[in-house]
Amino acid sequence: MGSGSSLLSSASVSSYRFGHDMRDEDSSERSSEHGRPSKQRNAPLEWIGTTLEMPPKPFSLDNYFQTHAVVGTGMLGKVRLVQHRKSAKFYALKSLKKKDVLARKMVAQLEAERGAQLALTKLNHPFMARYFGSFQTSYCVHLLMEYVPGGELFRRLHELVNGHTPFFRGKDDSPFELYTRIVKGQVAWPNRMDSSLKDLLRKMLVPDAAKRLSDAELIKQHLWFGKVDWLEVAQRDLRSPHTPALHVEGDHSNFDSYPNSAEETKSPMSTYTKEFRNF
Repeated sequence: MGSGSSLLSSASVSSYRFGHDMRDEDSSERSSEHGRPSKQRNAPLEWIGTTLEMPPKPFSLDNYFQTHAVVGTGMLGKVRLVQHRKSAKFYALKSLKKKDVLARKMVAQLEAERGAQLALTKLNHPFMARYFGSFQTSYCVHLLMEYVPGGELFRRLHELVNGHTPFFRGKDDSPFELYTRIVKGQVAWPNRMDSSLKDLLRKMLVPDAAKRLSDAELIKQHLWFGKVDWLEVAQRDLRSPHTPALHVEGDHSNFDSYPNSAEETKSPMSTYTKEFRNF
């Protein structure tokens, strides 16, 4: 993102099927354009931000957002739930420490990630979390995204199938150890895993992107998804095997608990400004 102000928004309104506390009680069916029954869509969660007017850069994070719980951590930083002070809407803020990004020479990868998120947002797909913009503060670079309160997807999937991620070895794994296994494709396959699922995951986890199974249509045609009606999936007519419950605005109870740490974000003066000028 450039240094000027801009209006960043999603073209459509988010829709969720989370816990009964927030659900639309009207379950009446209506006819779809394909001539088959389709359940009434649930209303969006109004406290989740779907548009954002970014202030001119540089600016102080604390002047525009109130930070709440940490909902995820990684090798270079963390993801926090934040609330826009003016609109009171909630967003997810991915914050990475500049010195760590530079030490690992990952500026280009971070720019690529931002570009990928922007491209996915332009697809306006209902199953993609929206990306709104990037900026930097004194010690961190930030990516602002749509908040999805149901918890970490990889955790939900593997809890249902295997109980942990493919690169998990033990509870003492460090983020760097996990990252190394991901890059090298070092997967520990459990004996009890279904052979068709193992084949699908093996092809999707190939480290070489040119050889990795990534084409959406080919993935949908895989044996593991043989009984899935993709039309129902697209229309969001399938009931999820797990429905996270939400009770209050800004609910983050579906995520693990992480310790909060004080980070200096008030000063608009930024270190390593040149290296992160594209943010």
